[in-house]
Amino acid sequence: MKHTPGPWKVDYRYTCEDEDGPFGDNWPDVRTLDGSQIICMTPQAVQDIPEARANARILAVSPDMFAVIKEMVSCRSDCNDRNCGECTHCKALAIIAKAEGAE
Repeated sequence: MKHTPGPWKVDYRYTCEDEDGPFGDNWPDVRTLDGSQIICMTPQAVQDIPEARANARILAVSPDMFAVIKEMVSCRSDCNDRNCGECTHCKALAIIAKAEGAE
């Protein structure tokens, strides 16, 4: 899978900066843990919407969640059909396939 490896974090950037330092509104962005790469930037139009901050938190943990889902699926299956699409195991397999680019 080709994505920016985690862990990621929510990083709040300020709208302005001058010789005294940053000031203005905090915008939630998602970056790599070391801050070297931007994963997702919040547009100014939605910066004050609570969902923008919640979305940033969900995005920041998605590499960790993906790794755990893959590990859980490899550990066991309660599905006898292996392709029912309804049990938790098969739903997890579908999520993995979608994340890896399958249609």
